Amino acid sequence: LILRAGNSANAAFIDQISFTVHRTTFEMTVGHKLDDDYSLAIEVSNQLMQIFGFGITGKFGHSGGRYYRMCFRLGDELLYGRVHLGDDDNKRQADTVLVELTGTGCGAACDGWETRLYDFLKSAVRPNITRCDLTRDFFDNSVYSCEKALEDWKNGHFTTYRQAPKINPFGYGWHCDDLNAGKTLYIGTRNSGKYARIYDKVAEYKVGDQMEWTRFEVELRSK
Repeated sequence: LILRAGNSANAAFIDQISFTVHRTTFEMTVGHKLDDDYSLAIEVSNQLMQIFGFGITGKFGHSGGRYYRMCFRLGDELLYGRVHLGDDDNKRQADTVLVELTGTGCGAACDGWETRLYDFLKSAVRPNITRCDLTRDFFDNSVYSCEKALEDWKNGHFTTYRQAPKINPFGYGWHCDDLNAGKTLYIGTRNSGKYARIYDKVAEYKVGDQMEWTRFEVELRSK
């Protein structure tokens, strides 16, 4: 099993991240105007290589959605993420670049990429983090578990306003003693911009009673 951790015993790690910057950011880094999308894609790839240790490996045959016109691939055999380029005909995304890094890409990125990305975004033109997933693993159910998360919800610890967020306990593991049955607690909704998933990783990997492993994920969106 591939286990990841934050920079300290109490730290979470970034498991997925998406961000946009204005295309002039890459004209600043290369030192001249980029007149076409492919020249822009080359410089985007160069900058991502410096930040993550990998860059663009090819172009998809589709737009990739997200209201962008072109979509490029990060990673060869495994998909590390996507790069989307904007279109002047679409005012919502005009002249912007969207970079989406998957959980696989975050795990494959060279150590220290979080700091390098932070420094890049500080100097970028119109930077915006559109999504960031934070994850923390607990290997002792007495410290945290799905049941503890449900108890915390009942006690109002997930309530940021007057009304408690919606919850959805999912999986057979809530109702039986089978360690491989699995259980997940969903808290909140994606429409609110904050969404939590607490689930049993032991059941996911079918390792039975050999270990305890609860994963706590929070999905944050720019809403």
